Amino acid sequence: MKRLAYMIPILLGFVCLDAWLTDGRTAGRSRNSVIGSMTRWARADHTPIIVLGSSTTGDIMPPKVVAAALGVSKSDVIIGRINGCHQGCTWAQVRALAQRADTFNRGRLKSMHRVPRFDHVLMGLNLFQQCEDGHSKRVLQQIMLTPPRDLPALFALYRHAEHPLRRVGRALGMLASGVYGEPSAVKHRMRAESAFSLSGAWWSSRELPKKTAFCDYADGPIQLKTAFMQSLVDDLADMSGRVTLVLLPDRALAARDPAQIAQLPAFRAWVQAIAARHPKIDVLDLIAGNPATSKDFRDSIHFRNRPQRHQRAFFIDAYRAQLGAAPP
Repeated sequence: MKRLAYMIPILLGFVCLDAWLTDGRTAGRSRNSVIGSMTRWARADHTPIIVLGSSTTGDIMPPKVVAAALGVSKSDVIIGRINGCHQGCTWAQVRALAQRADTFNRGRLKSMHRVPRFDHVLMGLNLFQQCEDGHSKRVLQQIMLTPPRDLPALFALYRHAEHPLRRVGRALGMLASGVYGEPSAVKHRMRAESAFSLSGAWWSSRELPKKTAFCDYADGPIQLKTAFMQSLVDDLADMSGRVTLVLLPDRALAARDPAQIAQLPAFRAWVQAIAARHPKIDVLDLIAGNPATSKDFRDSIHFRNRPQRHQRAFFIDAYRAQLGAAPP
């Protein structure tokens, strides 16, 4: 018992130090992106339309553009995108929104009449996002967004990963320590953002996995994202009156890269199969007939300012042509 008594203040000290280094688990670019998005939801609980996805989605589909395409007021649209938010992040985000929806509908549960949280949800998808991504930021986003009641469901989905125990271990570590979740918060607290940079290779002789945008659709690299998407569209269909999955271009596709062009049929078929789970889910293809060239991009996935305006106009025209404007 004496040893246990000695350990308690030490553990409390580590907890306090962890909280101080991370500003109460609010410091860090990835954390702030998630927190900012959650703040927007809290201020717009009755907004009928939400746009989900990563930064590429937000670039092409800001509220003003979505409102023009759907024929609604800009105030009816909230942007829910999070930088770097792939399917697992959006799954967790929707679970968090569903928890708010349960509160929204609590007064109606006695009559067994559940009202959908949204009238319409739009979600952007890029081809490169289908590969399993082992970056720790993905797990951090999922841990921050997933309600505690849904953590068992998150861990169950991790079994579809190529390294399930690695993801579970990382998630448990992030739950225990904010510093482990985003070490860059320490540099921010110590005012040493540019004083040093860690590549991650100095402490291990194991060769780090190479990043690639090309996946084998018949094998393991997309199994985790598939599991996330299947669960995600089930939740979206329950939460919204209408769902639109939007296929977005990137530089390699705009440059007509043969390797990525060869992937497009599998990518489209994958999205269509996911959408076919529910009749209220539509697919909007912004890749087919897209006028973009590789020079229109400032990096591999984000458009320059002027081409970005052209892409927004292309989205409005494509939505009206393929799906028709929603009634105002």
